Amino acid sequence: FYICEWICSWHCVLSCLRLCAPFPFSLDSSLGEMRDFALAYERLAATPGAIARLVDAVGSENPGAFAALVKELQLERFCIQLCHWVCFEICRVFCFCVCPPPETIPLFTHVGSYRVDPVWNDFTADGTTTAGGLAFTSQIPLIGLLPDGQTPTAMEYRFQTEKYPLGGGPAPMTAAQIAPTVIGALEYWEWDAGIPGWVLRSANYWVNQPDPAQNTITILQPVLPNLTVTVNKAVAPDGWIAVPRENNFVHGGVGRFVPMGGLADLLTTTLTDEVFGSVAVPLPILAGQSTPAADQSERPHFKISFEARNAVTHAAISANDRIKIALSNTTFFFNHHPDWAGNPPLPVTPSTALVSLDIQELIAGGGCNHLHGHIHALFTAYHPYLGTCEVYVQGPGVPPPATVNPPISAFGEAVSPLGGQDFDMSAARPCAYILWIKTTLNLTMGSGKLGGEIDDEIAFCTE
Repeated sequence: FYICEWICSWHCVLSCLRLCAPFPFSLDSSLGEMRDFALAYERLAATPGAIARLVDAVGSENPGAFAALVKELQLERFCIQLCHWVCFEICRVFCFCVCPPPETIPLFTHVGSYRVDPVWNDFTADGTTTAGGLAFTSQIPLIGLLPDGQTPTAMEYRFQTEKYPLGGGPAPMTAAQIAPTVIGALEYWEWDAGIPGWVLRSANYWVNQPDPAQNTITILQPVLPNLTVTVNKAVAPDGWIAVPRENNFVHGGVGRFVPMGGLADLLTTTLTDEVFGSVAVPLPILAGQSTPAADQSERPHFKISFEARNAVTHAAISANDRIKIALSNTTFFFNHHPDWAGNPPLPVTPSTALVSLDIQELIAGGGCNHLHGHIHALFTAYHPYLGTCEVYVQGPGVPPPATVNPPISAFGEAVSPLGGQDFDMSAARPCAYILWIKTTLNLTMGSGKLGGEIDDEIAFCTE
């Protein structure tokens, strides 16, 4: 572009010397000269059609037509400035057309709010987030850059995944792995009969949206028929997604695609979904027991790769990846308080984490006997990304320490010490109390740590 403009500008210097030859030329850079030139341009702007005629004369390099027009407009004093202004504007537009600005290059930039480029240090070496050590779960947004509808090149993009240890080769991310995703908007003009007039509107532009009520829109027109426009791109069997190219942003047109960051929302359960136990055969783990290795998560990690290409020639345009990302989707089936009288069966409900609690002194009585003095809490909390664990007694006048925060092992387990965690209730008044265990998990769907707790509780009475 700059080379083009430089060559064209030199052409303007030579051309304007020829076009302005009939008029005297002197170098004057005073403020008065500048002011007079500006006032002359004000008169020029007020003369209908004058600027268009000047552009035609300079563009055709017609000395006679240009000189006649300069005299008509009484701009002889400013001929060289006038010619350069017009010619340089022609150069700018010409070079923009010959050498248009580079197109936006598609790029994978974020998983949710976390940047994938290692220069930002948003991910640790094991694929968790640097802030909080969070693993990714459920549905996560893969975000990046796309060109808008004005791009002259037809492009398409896709994601591929590969599980660690690497070696099996990447697999394209298919439609079954991508949730309906908003990747941008269609901005368009629509006729509003109530005004009447044209109104600027927008609609979500989707990838993999199956709902006809959302994947097409009707743009009302002043005269029928109205326009029906598809605002959705399907995912090809090999994972490729076409970049939208709608670019008719005029009254009566189909509008223009404007990207808003989304590329694809990944359903991580299609990559990893670990289930331990079942309703029929729950895990035989009692509170206070460590989680067997066979019932621990493998902590799966994946590589997510992105690539974009020319949709016609299939020539590569760009590629980058999140070299390692930690994913976690777990379900545990286990019995709560299996020593209670009449249990089992209690309903075996699925839980994201294994969190079980009991009291050693209640086991012999089926959970119903009254207690004296010390109680010993038995607990097991396990999740591959267990964040916090808190065990405490709730009730009137609980002697300290009423709360403990047991250590969490490297593989994500907090378990009571041998014989149970001691709580001295000797000085507590005879009453009903509740023993609690509360846990949080270091998981994210792309925007900070997920809220909520997984807990268990057991009531008891003291005498």
